[in-house]
Amino acid sequence: MVSQHKEELRISRIKLQNFRNYQSKVLTVDPSLTIFVGHNAVGKTNIIKALSSLYGGEEVLSAAQKLTENKYAVNAVKSLTYIYNAVKTAGFEKYITLDFGLLKGGYYTGLVIKGITSDYGATILDGGRYDGEGSGAVGFAIGTKRLLSALESRSNALESLRPCDYAYINLNGFSDTEFKTIQELRISGKRAVKLFFGDKSELLAYCKKSKIKNAIIFDGERAEEIEIDQR
Repeated sequence: MVSQHKEELRISRIKLQNFRNYQSKVLTVDPSLTIFVGHNAVGKTNIIKALSSLYGGEEVLSAAQKLTENKYAVNAVKSLTYIYNAVKTAGFEKYITLDFGLLKGGYYTGLVIKGITSDYGATILDGGRYDGEGSGAVGFAIGTKRLLSALESRSNALESLRPCDYAYINLNGFSDTEFKTIQELRISGKRAVKLFFGDKSELLAYCKKSKIKNAIIFDGERAEEIEIDQR
């Protein structure tokens, strides 16, 4: 269970049910400091492991919803579920791992984002949720040097990249139509890039400059596809 205290989510109670050596156990956590004391192999480490056991895919969200009735925690899980469903609609769920035990102090005050790739021993993307005074935002940064190093470790990875087949914008940010349309394009082998700036004229100019043959403009659930004349 998580309690709301000075705009921070704090663990106030831990309930273990058929977890490792605990058949049923409820622990109350002091808001300032809690110390677990006991002989070896009595289950101290298992209590800590229980806090970080929510690791995996979509099933983690269902498990997390059952752990608390605190409205702040429930709303947080609902928001994360909405984001995950959007990623799933776009066809990228196999690349996502959820880890409720991942914490990062200091700058970030909520969701933490990390991006990794195979055969490279460091993150290539870092970000998260930050709530400053009077405003909040979610963002991430890609380490371009690390990304290039990861690509260079794969033979001909950079040379094999062909120009995108589509470029698109969404005048309303995001929509289910956008996710489904782009997913279908990628399943068919097409490459698509999203522009997060500009209007229709800037999109068409970008396509012409980048030799992209097709543009899509999403406006809510509507979509307009334009074939670019490269002459």
